[in-house]
Amino acid sequence: MRLAQVAQYCDVSEAMVAASALRAYGMVVHVQNELHGQNDFFVQNALGGFRLYVPESEADLAASFLAQCRAAPVERIEPRIYWRAASGFWLAVLAGNILIPLVGLMLAL
Repeated sequence: MRLAQVAQYCDVSEAMVAASALRAYGMVVHVQNELHGQNDFFVQNALGGFRLYVPESEADLAASFLAQCRAAPVERIEPRIYWRAASGFWLAVLAGNILIPLVGLMLAL
């Protein structure tokens, strides 16, 4: 099976996300230099980036899929903070880890 390069990325994280999207699309993907880049951050630039390879028969489809993913608008989600739920959670953590053992210790004395 002959492979063709469909993309090149400077960052290993971006290359892994693109490879994951292609794998979810049903393609076989090889990320060149991925292990070297994960082990040593400074090697990423020396390696010349990370290249994605797919079988030659699927190269055009993979390239167009990645182009569509880049062109799609990103939906922004505003963060919501639920103070009541968060405060109830921390109260339960406080009761379970501090107050209950403290009451047990006072009863034992």
